[in-house]
Amino acid sequence: MLTRNNQFTFLKRELGVSLLKLYKKGTLEDEINALPVKLYPRTKEQIRCCVHKDRAMTRSRLIALMGFDPQKDDEITTLSAYAHKASESKGQNQPILSTIPLGCSSCSSNHYEVTNLCKGCVARPCVTNCPKNAVRLEKGRAIIDAELCINCGKCQQLCPFGAINYVSVPCEEACPVGAITKNEFGEAVIIEEKCIECGACSRACPFGAITECSQIIETAGKLTSTSHVTAIIAPAIEGQFPGSLSQIITALYALGFDDVIEAAEGALTTAEKETKEIKELEKGSFLTSSCCPAYTACVDKHIPSIKGNVSHTKSPLSYAAQRAKSKNPETFTIFIGPCIAKKREGKNDPFVDAVITFEELAAFFIAWDVDVHEQPETEQIHALSVRQFAVSGGVTNSLDAMLTEEEKVTTMQINGLNKKSLALMKTWSKRAPSAQFIEVMCCEEGCIGGPACISDPRLVKKKASYITS
Repeated sequence: MLTRNNQFTFLKRELGVSLLKLYKKGTLEDEINALPVKLYPRTKEQIRCCVHKDRAMTRSRLIALMGFDPQKDDEITTLSAYAHKASESKGQNQPILSTIPLGCSSCSSNHYEVTNLCKGCVARPCVTNCPKNAVRLEKGRAIIDAELCINCGKCQQLCPFGAINYVSVPCEEACPVGAITKNEFGEAVIIEEKCIECGACSRACPFGAITECSQIIETAGKLTSTSHVTAIIAPAIEGQFPGSLSQIITALYALGFDDVIEAAEGALTTAEKETKEIKELEKGSFLTSSCCPAYTACVDKHIPSIKGNVSHTKSPLSYAAQRAKSKNPETFTIFIGPCIAKKREGKNDPFVDAVITFEELAAFFIAWDVDVHEQPETEQIHALSVRQFAVSGGVTNSLDAMLTEEEKVTTMQINGLNKKSLALMKTWSKRAPSAQFIEVMCCEEGCIGGPACISDPRLVKKKASYITS
């Protein structure tokens, strides 16, 4: 998995900032056609094979940023035409995640490869221990027969020189549910029927060939209009920016939001209702959390046999959005979080009007020239223990605090969905887990490890006030 500190992250943020600056200036439709050329003039060092591909990829990513599917681009429609449609909010019935064929490197399938470090040694543990006799010696070095190899990795583990590498397809490797395949051209394709929209693939691809369709133009439109706009912020926001939670909230008001509500306020309701479900559990049964939309999508698509064991309680976002609408029925609610899957939840929830990520919020701060660290601490922050919903184990701790000693149940956490944890959960319909309550988070470390986070989870753990250990 790529770390957050990489060149593509900077390019992605630069593009979002450039787009939003044009919108704020009121020249988006007039100047966007020239933006790929301005960002990648012929005199600039090329990122990809040539300046033309850099510009073409920039066009595709701009289309996605404006809320449209780059896969459906006819290459004739101008960027200004897309911008005009986006300003009328006509690009919102698009997939959450999309691939950009032009950007895909058509990586070869996962395999093991012998490097030049091979010494052709006498011991040859790679040959001796291969269960399929896929390794042989040829011209003094080991050769792996791809047709016989089953990718068990024994040769790599046993090579005394570390001469065998595992070559992965990053997007396929990151996907926990096998939702990525290749088309006839070797390009990555997302199988929507399998995809849980966790965003792991988009973060893993080193070529930036997988992107999410954004709502930043719709958000910018609301922030610059007379509409009443409410920001609903995920608890994981603390620690993402240089400044306190109070300063972040003040910065959101500086962007143009009329009200700011913490999703943690909705988490109180979630915790109360989920605690009630735990109290009503029948002997020998079990209950899983329901606040992670990627996990609930995973159950719907891949483990329907345990659907009845998933909590019926809505997510903190849903309850917080309901609260915002009851406070002002005309407000436009925008959830701001670390999660790609929340974009689907937002589309399906009548109380949520738009969803943007922390990365997109960072682009807003830069484009609007709002420095979070320079904002005054004007907002009084109430202590909400349920902010720990943002970390793996936090849901369990919040529920545990609401139960008496007699009501407490055995618990366990699934800290990140992967092929191994998915295989485990598939056994639960036949053999119930030992724990009565299972907290499931798709992302390792919980929401603070989400695909659209800015800060490393280790730094967030040091800075966030809701993390006590």
